[in-house]
Amino acid sequence: MLTDDELLALMTEEVIAHEAPIEMVLRPLSALHLAGLLQLALRHPGTREHEDAYYVAVTFLEHVRAYFADAPATLEVLRRGDDPAYDGGRRQPPPDFPNSRIGAVTLARLRAEVSAGAGHDCEEWWSMGGRCVLCDRRR
Repeated sequence: MLTDDELLALMTEEVIAHEAPIEMVLRPLSALHLAGLLQLALRHPGTREHEDAYYVAVTFLEHVRAYFADAPATLEVLRRGDDPAYDGGRRQPPPDFPNSRIGAVTLARLRAEVSAGAGHDCEEWWSMGGRCVLCDRRR
């Protein structure tokens, strides 16, 4: 097994060897999802100590804000994402979650885990019909 220093040295060599840029195309909703994750990550203690990573995250967020410059409600959501006072979030998935491709795959996996005995908190998974979407328990 490699030590942390050995692993870091090997990773550094590998990253240097991959000098071509990584190019990505994101759908607007995917960019917003990533923006939200970055906003949370930027609040982690010590994030600013890693200036290069901090700069990349902040630059990405600036690009997302520029893309949505003509979308005031979206800009407000992004603004709130910078404010820890709004970190409470939702206690249940959005109503369309089961109908999305990711939602369907995620729910199928989680239902299988619950059927196999995995625990979960029904309070986080109430459907609009008052049932837990993972175990079908009524509210």
